[in-house]
Amino acid sequence: MSLNRDVMKRLLLISAASFGIANAACAAPPDVCPARPGDKVKSLNVFDGKPEDMFNLAPDDQGAGQDTFTVGEIYKAGRMVTIRCIYASGTVTDVELKDKVEQCKASEKKSGEVTIQCH
Repeated sequence: MSLNRDVMKRLLLISAASFGIANAACAAPPDVCPARPGDKVKSLNVFDGKPEDMFNLAPDDQGAGQDTFTVGEIYKAGRMVTIRCIYASGTVTDVELKDKVEQCKASEKKSGEVTIQCH
C-alpha cells in the first residue's frame, strides 16, 4: 500500500509541475513599462537603439486600439530596442530591451492607459 502512495505522490508532483510550466508558457508577456502606482503610462515611443540616436520607429500597422512593431531585424543587425514610457505625471522612463524580441504590441485601454508587451 505504501508503494502505491509513493507512486501517487510522485505523479501528483509531476502533474503539478507540468501544469505550472504550461501556464508559464501560455502567460502573456509582462508590460515593458514599469508600474508606477497612481501614475499611468499615457504615451510611449519605440526606438531602434538609444533615444538620443533619435531613430523613433513607426508601427507596422495601426489597428483599432493596437499598434504592432516588428523589431527582430534590429537585433540581427547587432542593435537593440528601447521603449520610452511617458507617464501622466510627465515622468519618462527608458527601458532597454537587451534580450532579443521579435515583436512589440502597444495598446490603449479604455482608461487611456497605454501598455506595451514584447516577445
